[in-house]
Amino acid sequence: MANTTVTIRKRLLPRVAVGLSGGVDSSVAAMLLLQQGYEVVGVHMQNWDTSDEEGMSACPETEDLKDAQEVSKQLGIPFYRADFSRPYWTNVFTPFLEDYERGWTPNPDVLCNREIKFSKFRNFAQEALRTPWVATGHYARLRYPCPPSLPPSSEAIGAPQLLVGVDDSKDQSYFLSHVPSLAFQHTLFPLGHLTKTQVRALATNSGLCTAQKKESMGICFVGKRRMGDFLPEYLKPLPGLLVSVTDGAVLGEQEGGLTLLTVGQGARIGGEATKWFVCGKDMEKGVVWVAPGTNHPALYCDWLLVKEEKFNWIGRRPRELQRLVREDHHHHHSSSSSNNNNNNNFNNNSNPSSRIPVSMPFRCEYRVRYRQPLASCTVSLPPSAPGLLRIDFDAPQRAVALKQTLALYDGERCLGGGVIVGVGPSYWERGKELPEERVEWAV
Repeated sequence: MANTTVTIRKRLLPRVAVGLSGGVDSSVAAMLLLQQGYEVVGVHMQNWDTSDEEGMSACPETEDLKDAQEVSKQLGIPFYRADFSRPYWTNVFTPFLEDYERGWTPNPDVLCNREIKFSKFRNFAQEALRTPWVATGHYARLRYPCPPSLPPSSEAIGAPQLLVGVDDSKDQSYFLSHVPSLAFQHTLFPLGHLTKTQVRALATNSGLCTAQKKESMGICFVGKRRMGDFLPEYLKPLPGLLVSVTDGAVLGEQEGGLTLLTVGQGARIGGEATKWFVCGKDMEKGVVWVAPGTNHPALYCDWLLVKEEKFNWIGRRPRELQRLVREDHHHHHSSSSSNNNNNNNFNNNSNPSSRIPVSMPFRCEYRVRYRQPLASCTVSLPPSAPGLLRIDFDAPQRAVALKQTLALYDGERCLGGGVIVGVGPSYWERGKELPEERVEWAV
C-alpha cells in the first residue's frame, strides 16, 4: 500500500467497528476513519449461509470475505468475522419469502439494515469489541441537533437526523429509512459527503486492493442471479394468467408470474407490437392484470397508505401530526364557537364517543423506489381510516407496489419510512384522464 502511515499524536477518538463488506465503499470508509484518528476494527458480516443452497458457486460471499481480510491487512487493523446468518434467515429472509408468496414485493435491503447492520452488528460491537461506535460505507449523512463533544460523550448527543448523501445517484437514505433514530446515535457514515467517483479515486491513490472492484448491485443473498432463478429453490412460484385490464382478454400465461411479477414491470406477451406492463394481481383468481403502454392510466394512482404506529420517524415526529383530541358536542355540525373554545374542551372527561382526533396535514416530499427523484406530497391522518397515514401525491405516481418502502423527506433530511399497506384506485378504475405532469418512475 502506498505508504499511508497515519501519525496520531494523542488518541482522543474512540474505537469504531467498521462493517467491511469486501467492497470499495466500506474499505475507503475504514481508511478515512483511520486517517481521522479513530481506532478502527474491521468486521465482516456473514449474513447468508451458502451451504443451504443448491448452487453454491453462485454467491460471491467467499471472495468478499477474502477482500475484507486483505483490506484489513493493508490498513493494519484487527479483523473479525461475525456470523449473522441465523438472525438474517429469521428476521430478513423468512418475511421476504412470506411476502413474495402473497404476491407482494418486499425490500430485503431495508430489512437487513434495520435487523442486522444497525441491530445485531451494533450489539456485536458493544459486546465483543467493547465499543458503542459503528461505521458503514453507506452514502448518507447524519446531523446531530447539537454538536457532539470530543471525544463524543453519548449523554450530550440527542438522536441524530438522517440526511441524504451528496451523491444523488448513490444516496442510500431510502434503504436506511426504517432504522430507528436511536440506532444512529453512535453511527458514522464517512462517505456521506463524497461522490462514488471520489471514493474510487481515494481507493486507487492509496493502492487499496478493492479499488477497481465492480459494484455489487442487487440483493445480497441473490448474488449475481436473477430472482426468477433463485426463488424457486425456496418457494413454488405460481403461474399467472396475463389478462388485459382494458377488455378482459386473456393474453397468455407466464410461468411463476403470479409470484414473481411486480406492479410496473414489463410482461412477456408474444406477437404484440405494444409493450404490456403489470398493473395489478388477483392472487385468488391467479390473474396478473396487464395494461398496454408504459404510461397507461391503470399504472398510476394518487395516494397510498402506511400504518401510523409502524411508521419509523427519524428524529421528531412532525408537529402537525401530533394527535390532539377535540370534543364534538354536536355530532352533526361542529359550530365555530366550539372550535374557538378548543382549549377548554381538552380536559373535559365527557362521553368518549364524542371525542374526535384532530391533526393537520403537512407538506413534504417522498419516494416509493430507490433512486426515484423526490416528488411532493401531503401527509395526513384521515378520520375515515384510523391508524393509517395517508400520502396524497401532487402528481400521479406510477407503479406503487404493496409492501415496498415509502420514505418521506424534508429537503435533504429523510424524515423516516414505512411499508406501503394500501394503494389508491388507478386512474383507469376512476375513469380519469392522466394529466401531463406525473411521476413516471419505471422499474
